Amino acid sequence: MIHTILLAVLFASISINPETPDLKENQKNFILEFTPKIFEANQSIHKLRAKVMEIRSGFLKDASISDHDEIYISKLSKAYGLNSFKLDDEKDHELLLKELNELLERIDIIPPRLIMAQAIIESGWGKSYFAKEANNYFGVHCYSKGCGIPPKGASDAGFEVKKYPNLEDGIADYMQILNSYSAYDHFRKTRANMREKSETLDPVVLAGSLTRYSQKGDAYVKLIRQIIHEFLPGDLEKLVDSLQ
Repeated sequence: MIHTILLAVLFASISINPETPDLKENQKNFILEFTPKIFEANQSIHKLRAKVMEIRSGFLKDASISDHDEIYISKLSKAYGLNSFKLDDEKDHELLLKELNELLERIDIIPPRLIMAQAIIESGWGKSYFAKEANNYFGVHCYSKGCGIPPKGASDAGFEVKKYPNLEDGIADYMQILNSYSAYDHFRKTRANMREKSETLDPVVLAGSLTRYSQKGDAYVKLIRQIIHEFLPGDLEKLVDSLQ
């Protein structure tokens, strides 16, 4: 999901100063504009996760689930790529608990610095054609005619770059991809393991499970980590405060 030219430019722009981000004005503006949208998207996921945890807690306590919650969980399962849950599965307590646990593995936030780093890479700090024309900051492809914008000079590519009505929808879809596609199962399991150990979700560690996001593989992971190290040190919210 990354263009070779963008990769080369980004590698060339990285310096070796790990302490203070050396940001140009357009880079500061990009971080200031994009960060609130990231927090809003994560907040939506957090609320959804809290609801599933509430249902799970009630189920563990009473060994039952309401019809309303049953339908709600069934719809969520389908949305997140888990199609094993059926509307009569509340009779199978073990199966339902498994479904709830698997949902919680998928419905979780993504560290803001990881989201920001990928947006920087995939959109070239928001300068890419697809970011400007399609609100696509994450290099997301789609595969039906008219679903997006065909890549220039590659009309026979077999895909288009997905187009979104706004920035918020683009971020939400990117997060949905990481949280549901089979290619990112390792990402989700790594995150769940951090949760189990009550660890802070580490964007640098989680980046290691995104080799399938780009054809560049390990080089892509290295670039994510360099972007975080160079431009996004520490807490993103504190960085934003320092830039305002």
